[in-house]
Amino acid sequence: MTRRSGLQGNRWVWSLPLLLGAVFYIAVVYGASLLVAQEQEPGGGGGGMGGMGGMGGMLPVIQWVKPQGEKPDWLTRGENAIRAREKIRRQLDQEGEFSFNNQPHGAVVSSISDMYGFEVHLNEKALEEESMTPEEPITINTKGSLRNVLRRILDPLNLDYVVHEDYLEITSGNSASYTVLAYNLAHVASSNREGESIVSTIQRMVRPHEWQEGGGTAVCHLIGSVLLVKASERTHEEIERLLAQLNAVRADERK
Repeated sequence: MTRRSGLQGNRWVWSLPLLLGAVFYIAVVYGASLLVAQEQEPGGGGGGMGGMGGMGGMLPVIQWVKPQGEKPDWLTRGENAIRAREKIRRQLDQEGEFSFNNQPHGAVVSSISDMYGFEVHLNEKALEEESMTPEEPITINTKGSLRNVLRRILDPLNLDYVVHEDYLEITSGNSASYTVLAYNLAHVASSNREGESIVSTIQRMVRPHEWQEGGGTAVCHLIGSVLLVKASERTHEEIERLLAQLNAVRADERK
């Protein structure tokens, strides 16, 4: 009598490698399809001027849980600094009458400080870079917001201003430091695709020479719907106007 081997009697053993290979292939294809779908989902990209960096849309979305308990000191200090700076920026929009006839730059700065109730610091070292002194005469007779009047005074002299937490600094255009502000584009856009388009428009239309892509040092990064921008005060002002114009157009479309 012929004796059959155990392997011949258990044919499923021979099919096991094929079965495992098929399972592995299906898992790989399914996993790849999930990644592609994740990249195509609205809100899953988050690019714009630097995008997400590294793996880009290939990284899985991980939801964070907001910690319970008291707000940390570093967050409180940051919020206080933002409020202090925004208070001065709001005061820049206040209307006033300005009349200076051949008055020294230093005297004009002191008068503005008295009028608006916050310190205005004149960076004398920066003035020296522009071959000027605090005695440089200024003549202007006009009405308007402090923001616009400062531009009319400073632009011809290649000077600029920087808003700090508790004072306004007058400095040279080349020495003006950059500040970081956050813009929630959800106010003017309905998706991450629109957000990325807005970022691209800002880069092309708002002082393009100032961005890193144009040879400058200003940068911005889109995180979800929040656009973080590190740029000069003038660039921030122009971004605000552009976003306000876009919002006005969208409001008309919704009517």
